[in-house]
Amino acid sequence: MRVLRRLSSGLISLLAVESACALCQDPVGEIPADANRYSVLVFGERAGLERSWADPDGTLHHKLQLRLEGQAPETDICVQLSNRGIPVRLRAFGVSYFSGSRQPFEERFDFQRSTAKWRNQIEHDTRPSTHNAFYLSLPIHWSQPSGDPQELAALARALRASATHDLPLLPEGRVSLTRLGELSVHSRDQSRRVTQYALSGLSFAPTPIWLEDDGALFALVGTGVSVLREGWEGVEVQLKSEQAAAESSRGAELTAKLQHRSVGPVVIRHADLFDAETATTRTNMTVVIVGNRIREVSEDSRFHLSGPARVIDAHGETVLPGLWDMHTHIGPTDGVTALAAGVTTVRDMGNIFERVTALKRAIDDGTSLGPRVLLAGIVDGSGPYHEPASFTVDTEQEGRIAIDRYAAAGYVQIKPYSSLKPELVPSVVEYAHQRGMRVGGHVPAFMNAEQAVRDGLDEIVHVGYLFWNFMDDVQDTTRPERHSAFAERAALLDLTSDRVSRFITLLKQRGTAVDATLETYETRFTARPGALNATFAPYAGHLPLRVRRLAMAGGLPVPAGQDHQYRDSFRAALRMIGVLHDAGVTVIAGSDGWVLFSFQRELELDVEAGIPAAEVLQAATFGAARLLKRDAEVGSIAPGKLADLVLIRGNPVTHIGDIRNVVTVMKDGVIFSAEDLRAAAGLVP
Repeated sequence: MRVLRRLSSGLISLLAVESACALCQDPVGEIPADANRYSVLVFGERAGLERSWADPDGTLHHKLQLRLEGQAPETDICVQLSNRGIPVRLRAFGVSYFSGSRQPFEERFDFQRSTAKWRNQIEHDTRPSTHNAFYLSLPIHWSQPSGDPQELAALARALRASATHDLPLLPEGRVSLTRLGELSVHSRDQSRRVTQYALSGLSFAPTPIWLEDDGALFALVGTGVSVLREGWEGVEVQLKSEQAAAESSRGAELTAKLQHRSVGPVVIRHADLFDAETATTRTNMTVVIVGNRIREVSEDSRFHLSGPARVIDAHGETVLPGLWDMHTHIGPTDGVTALAAGVTTVRDMGNIFERVTALKRAIDDGTSLGPRVLLAGIVDGSGPYHEPASFTVDTEQEGRIAIDRYAAAGYVQIKPYSSLKPELVPSVVEYAHQRGMRVGGHVPAFMNAEQAVRDGLDEIVHVGYLFWNFMDDVQDTTRPERHSAFAERAALLDLTSDRVSRFITLLKQRGTAVDATLETYETRFTARPGALNATFAPYAGHLPLRVRRLAMAGGLPVPAGQDHQYRDSFRAALRMIGVLHDAGVTVIAGSDGWVLFSFQRELELDVEAGIPAAEVLQAATFGAARLLKRDAEVGSIAPGKLADLVLIRGNPVTHIGDIRNVVTVMKDGVIFSAEDLRAAAGLVP
C-alpha cells in the first residue's frame, strides 16, 4: 500500500498535532513489510535504500541509508503534517556527512500556536510563523536539498494544493513549483505515468522531482546521486534525459532573456581601466567594442564619438578584462553564477566527460549561458577512493588511451589524481606533453610533491600538498585524515628552513605553478557550524535555503582545545603562498567552489597572503590566459582582442573586496546586467 493512499485517510489536523504528547522519541524500530522501497543509486550503481511508510494516525516515517564517498550517512525521520500538508512536527535521528565528516545527530521541529521552533546541528531558533510555512530538515549529505527525498515530495504536493503554487520556507526563503510534463516509463512488464516538476528557490537552479499520479514520490534524480522506486532503477537514464531537455529549454530561455547584443558600437566612457599586462590602472579611459572585438582603447580626452553607438558611462567604475577562475567543476547551474561574478573563462578541473563536453558545446553554440570553458581531464587509478569522474589508468597503455581521448575532445590539460600509481606519473607527463597538453593536479598517494615536480608536473593543485610534502608520515593522501594532519600540524612547519627553501627553489627552477585553492582550506579549518563562513558572509540574507545551510555547515570537526591550532594552520597556508610569491613561483587563482562566492574570496585571500592586489588581478586575467596560451585573444583590454570585460563599482586594485561589486559583464561582445544574472541564479533580492 502506497504512502499516499494510507495518508489520504490519515492526515491529521493541526489541533490534533498540538495536543499530541510525543513523536518519534527514539529512532525507528521495526519497519513494516509493506513499506515503500526506493533504491539509492550513486553514478548508476546501487549504494543504498530508502523505506517509507505511514502509521494509522498519519505519522510518516522515512528511513534512508546510503554509502557515498567512503561514508555511510543515514537518517530516520518521523513527521506529522497538517490538513494542508505542512509539517507541524518532525524528529530526525541518524548519522550525517553534511559538513564533510561522519557525525551522529538529532533534529527537532515543532509548530504550535503560530510559533515555529527547531534545532539541528547548525540552527536553533524560535520565531512566529504562519501555518503554511514549510520546514525542511537538514540534509545528511552536502549533495542533498533536504534530509530526505520524501520531504521534497510532500513539499511538491503542498505546492500543488496551493492556489499560487508557492510557499514560504523555514528557516527562510520561498519555494515555487512548476509542472514540466508527463512521461510514460516501463520496467519489465510494468508501465507507469509520472510527471516531472521543478522546485525553485532551494538552490541556484530548479530542483527536478518526479511524482506519480497520486502524488507519491517516483524519483529524485541528481547528477551523481538518484533515488528511484525499487524495481525502476533502469529508467534513471531516461529520466536524466528528460531533465537535461528541461535544463536545455530553461537555458535557452535565460539566454534569450539575459543577453543583450548591440547593433552598433559599444562605447565605455570615463572608466578606470586595469591594464592586466602591466598590472597598472589608467584613469579616465574609453573602450570601444565593435561586434565581439575591442576596436579602440584611448584616453577620454582623445576620443571623439563619430556616429551612433551604445554609450556606457562608467564613472566611478573600473573596467577589467573578464576574470578567469582556474579551478572549477562546472555544472549546468554554474554558467549564470560565473558570469554574475564577472568570470568569463573557467578551467574545469575534472568532470564527467559526457556531461561537461555537452555543456561546453551548449555554451559555445549559444544555446546555454556560461563562460568560456577550458577542460582538464582526470586520470586516476583504481582503488577505494577512485574518482568517479576520471578515466581509470592502471597501466601505461591505459594512460595513453585516456590522454588520446581527452586530446581528441579538445582538453588542454591532464590532471593526475590521488590513486594514480606513482610509477605511472612520468609516462603520463611525457605522453600528455607530446600531445601538447599541460599536466597538473593532485600529488598521487605514496609520493610527495617534490617527487611529482621532478617527474615533470607543470602544476600542483591544492596548497595542502605543499605541507604534506614535509609530513613524512602522511603517505596515503587519498584518505580524509590527511586534512586533519594539515589542520593540526601545518603551523608547526618552519617556512624558513633549508628543506622548505630548497623545495620552493625547485618549484621556481622547474616553472611549477601552484593552484592553491585557499578558500577551501579556510572553510575546512576556520568555519564553525551555525555561522555563515567568510566566503558567504557578504551575502547574508540573499542565499537560497540549501546554499545558506551549506554556508553554515562549518568545516572539519575541531577536537577540544585545538580551535586556535586549526586557525594557525590556515594562517600558515597564507604565509606559504606569500613565500611562494616572493620567490617568483606562479600562484594561480582558482576557487574549487561556487564561482560566484568562492572565487571572489580566493582573490581576497591571495591579497591577505601578501600578494599585491594588482598582481592578484593580473594572475586572474592576463596571467591565466598566458599560462593556457590564450593571451593572443583574451586576458587584457587591447585593440583586436575579444571583448571579454567586466565593469566593477569601485576599484579592486585599492580594495580587493570591490571585486564583488560587478555591474556589467561582457563576454564575446554580448552584454549582461550583473543584477539580472544574480536574480536568475536564485539570489534573494
